Amino acid sequence: MSFANPLFLLGLLVAGVPLLLHVLKTRNLKTLDFPSLIFLKQVYRQKSFRLRITQILLLLTRMALITTVTLAFAQPYFQSAALSFLNPRPRVHAILLENSASTRASFSKVSLFQRTLETARTLIAGAANEDQLILMSSSPVARVVYEGTVESFDGLERIEPTWDDSDWNHALDVMDERLVGYPGSERTLHIISPFRAVDFTADLASTISTRAQVVLHPIRLPAHENASIRSVTVQPSVVTQAMKVSGSAHITVHVGGDARGSSAVTGSSGAGSLPVQVKFLVDGQLLQTRDLPPGARDESLTFSFQAETPGFHQIEIVLPTDSLSIDNRREAFVEVLPHRRVTLVNGKKRANPTGDEGTYLRRIFGTGSRPVDGFVLHEVLEIPREGDLQGTDLLILANVESITKNQAQMIHGWCSRGGSTVVFLGDQINLEAYNSSFFSGIGSLALNNLVGLRSDWNVSRTGGSVLEALFDSTYFKGITSDQYYLIQTEGVDGLTSPLTFDDGTPALALISRGRGWLVLVNSSANTQTSNLPLFPIFPILMSELARISTDRPVRVHEVGERVVFDLQGDDPEVILQVQGPDGDLHRLEPERTGTGFIVPFDNADRPGVYVFTRKSRNLRESIRFVVVPPLKEFDLASANLDEVVELIPGALLVNDAAGTTRSGKSGLTILDFLLLGAAIFVLSELMLIWSLESLILRGQEPGHS
Repeated sequence: MSFANPLFLLGLLVAGVPLLLHVLKTRNLKTLDFPSLIFLKQVYRQKSFRLRITQILLLLTRMALITTVTLAFAQPYFQSAALSFLNPRPRVHAILLENSASTRASFSKVSLFQRTLETARTLIAGAANEDQLILMSSSPVARVVYEGTVESFDGLERIEPTWDDSDWNHALDVMDERLVGYPGSERTLHIISPFRAVDFTADLASTISTRAQVVLHPIRLPAHENASIRSVTVQPSVVTQAMKVSGSAHITVHVGGDARGSSAVTGSSGAGSLPVQVKFLVDGQLLQTRDLPPGARDESLTFSFQAETPGFHQIEIVLPTDSLSIDNRREAFVEVLPHRRVTLVNGKKRANPTGDEGTYLRRIFGTGSRPVDGFVLHEVLEIPREGDLQGTDLLILANVESITKNQAQMIHGWCSRGGSTVVFLGDQINLEAYNSSFFSGIGSLALNNLVGLRSDWNVSRTGGSVLEALFDSTYFKGITSDQYYLIQTEGVDGLTSPLTFDDGTPALALISRGRGWLVLVNSSANTQTSNLPLFPIFPILMSELARISTDRPVRVHEVGERVVFDLQGDDPEVILQVQGPDGDLHRLEPERTGTGFIVPFDNADRPGVYVFTRKSRNLRESIRFVVVPPLKEFDLASANLDEVVELIPGALLVNDAAGTTRSGKSGLTILDFLLLGAAIFVLSELMLIWSLESLILRGQEPGHS
């Protein structure tokens, strides 16, 4: 027990005053015996016994009256939820309702969220006007929607189902903090939720507040069948015309409830009416349909089509309407290029084909007037400006003697935005210029001396690169170099060396740079330092390097997740914006970090396709990304509530909100009992005083004679 006004407990000292007066009044006095009254002594003793008992009862009554009134002013209350019904009014009704994406699931066209609101309305209607109400929603973050008297509550219209999951841990912490503010009131915490197994684990149940009487209101579907598209992959995501595009969709089916087979689940054919038909569409046109086999629970379906028209193409996977529609459609994208453009900076263009760095590269990529296998080569003698790289998929620096700092920054920025650069380290490389400009921003990467030593190309056991399928030792058997550079690679993040020389020096190094790649080939592009261009693996390797520079899968993020884009440079005139699935535009501002600038986007609050655009005087870049609901929201399986209740001391489990707003106790509070006791003691005191007066009137005076 605690007290709202503990200073009033000092009044208990006053309860000792009647006792003190009684002791002083009845102290021992000197007595004198009169022989004439000796025969009356026996009669007096009998009469005075009743008088003393009455006096003691009057003393105790006065002390109890003072104690009761003092406790009433101190306002005692119980902290235990089991005894909180005895606490003074007003009562506190805390309602925590779930509004996550899974509450959009429906049965007979009535969603879980609608039933949640109905339960909340019933609870609020059963509360007294003077009671306190705390109303909180759980998604996307815990939010106190209303706190005040029931009489002033203006409705539940501000709460809507979200596309995100519930922030249960934070919600329970915030609710516990709010309940602390009502120490002297009866507190009841109502949790209205489907209580899905993926959310209500034992760890979560153990954090629920014990400051209040906990009442669980499960909102369930009589039956549910939910086929979910968990993921879609497209490979490759960037192709040239006439290439084949392949993909797969991972589909999971959740079935549950006590009324499976009811036609109300799907509204037509009925729950459990498998097989489920899956539609694949390209740009809105039906590509093919597939049926999930009866009883399927976890399936991967593949699809393919021929890329014909250049541009971005939308691939949609669509499932029939079921209990939860938010996961019945997924999008992916493929970009079809008329050709992949390769820009070659020829650092050693010679009339003699064996000395020309572009001789073998032209055989792979063709020329501007003669494209080869989806490639077109644009050959220059100097490193182009950033604006000239627009439309370029792969930049090749073939034995370029020197690179300035400005050129190095431009190339690194271009790589971070998705471009890729291949650098052939030929015999005329200026080590000092490369180390001070091009490699200075890549950790401790540096070129050391040129070694004139013949060595084989070996496949490293620690390859682990994006082109790992190419690095088979049989493909590189017989490839040798007569000279190569020693390369310092310790401490370089994102670097792999799938090919090395005999002494461990990288022959090929792949370095991840943002969304692109920087590839170092420790050889020239001709046959003066290595026989690599003569082997069949060389055109395959170069073609794959061009592919990874453009194969940038569409990013997939969950609803509510922060989407971050890297930003190179600090251009005050750059325009950064994101277009949402409804066409609304969001203007973005860059943020400085320790290594540069980023562009955060925090409004991915609904599923769909978003487009990030970066526009400046010399550059326009668009990046598509897809936002999907959290995967766990697709699983509607309920938790075992009997186990949840056991983890929460004193929790009640109800299936109907009616009658759960009030505790069902007597309705009297501890203050009511104290005031009732005080009234009884006042009446008792009046009766005892009347009894004493009656004795006095009969000639029986108190005291000793």
